[in-house]
Amino acid sequence: MKNLTKIIGLMAACVMIAPLSGCGIMDGAQSSAREIMDAVVSGDVGGVVSRSTGDVNESNLPLFNGKMEEPIADVKVGQSQKNADDTRTVSVSYTVAGKQQTTNLNMEKNPSGKGWVAINPDLFRPMFFNDDSLTVGGKNGDKGYLMVPGVYRVAAKGDWYKGSWKLPVTANQDPMKPVEIEINDDNVKDIEITDAIKTNTKVQQSLVDNIANLPMCDKLQELYLNGQDLSFVVGDSISHACVYQVSEATPTITKYEKNSDGTVALTYDVSITGTMPEFKKESGTLPKSDDEWTCQTVSGPDNPVQCARFVEQTKTVKNLKSYCSLDSSCHFATDQQDAAESAIADVIYAGHGTD
Repeated sequence: MKNLTKIIGLMAACVMIAPLSGCGIMDGAQSSAREIMDAVVSGDVGGVVSRSTGDVNESNLPLFNGKMEEPIADVKVGQSQKNADDTRTVSVSYTVAGKQQTTNLNMEKNPSGKGWVAINPDLFRPMFFNDDSLTVGGKNGDKGYLMVPGVYRVAAKGDWYKGSWKLPVTANQDPMKPVEIEINDDNVKDIEITDAIKTNTKVQQSLVDNIANLPMCDKLQELYLNGQDLSFVVGDSISHACVYQVSEATPTITKYEKNSDGTVALTYDVSITGTMPEFKKESGTLPKSDDEWTCQTVSGPDNPVQCARFVEQTKTVKNLKSYCSLDSSCHFATDQQDAAESAIADVIYAGHGTD
């Protein structure tokens, strides 16, 4: 009678713990499912692949072998449920960054060896890089990687910015839906701008191009010629002979500040060398224009005469403002461009009167 009581007690205990451990004796499918989840915990993508069958890596991506920041946690492997003689279903649950994840592992007897394998388990995620300044777990690859769930660290190291953040990766029922590694609205707050922006050649060239392409002759007409359709004329040349030809420009960034959208607001001075007008005032009657100087009467007391010619010279303009993106391309906002044109015009057209 005592032995019967012990047997009944053991059976009752078995029923109580069966959902989690299978009474301490796992069948083959459940045991293989546990091995798969152990491989996920350790970040062993190859271990999960070797215990799986089907199109788990349709894109033939390299298997991720970088460092995982935080493995999955709270792993629970349920008992296997028999579907047929050679197939079982094992429910598993786990957390990624504290958030619950559940999936069913459909297991079948390994057709090429002993044990059981999972059929296309929802435990993989392709990863692709949209920015070559980024790494995940110390890795970066043009072809991307195949990953398993967990938390990874993304590091950004650009020419003039840096940063890092955690990236929770969860499985997806669509095996082709990738994790895009990029700087976006969610993580741009973790980007820090460094002093290297002040001397970065791409930023410098973009600022130079912006300065060189300003429509300064339109600004001349607006500010100094009362909007009339005429401009400086040299010798017998035709109207619209305003010249603004930049041969060299050297920006000096004096201030930078990151905006909430990830762009960087720059304040800078620029030294501009190029063909620009030079002025002189004449007294008396209107001198005759020649191939070098053009003279005309301008507004003012006693109708003063002013002459202009175009020569290579260098001018410095201070406190211009632009925006730059993380790809080092810079641009003027509309109000910034108008302010830049006016500031440059005030320097290169200084002293010019109106008709």
